[in-house]
Amino acid sequence: MKSIQSETLLKAIMLLLVVVSSLPSKMLSEPIQEPWRGLSSIKMENVMKHVEFFSSFESRMTGYPGFYKASEYIAKEFNKTLGN
Repeated sequence: MKSIQSETLLKAIMLLLVVVSSLPSKMLSEPIQEPWRGLSSIKMENVMKHVEFFSSFESRMTGYPGFYKASEYIAKEFNKTLGN
């Protein structure tokens, strides 16, 4: 059983290395232009609204009700942002 997991992990790492090594080096070394540009759109009251929502759950551990509530909330927020 352990050797199957090790083999799967090794294959995943090798695939990741192939993908990363195929990226153009310019893409990896070029600095992000104006990374702070979007920061002005972040409002602290919105951040706190999300923090308070997530902290209201007893647990967000995988399989617990809070986990599912949190994942549904995140999906809803992404869809709202994307206009879906």
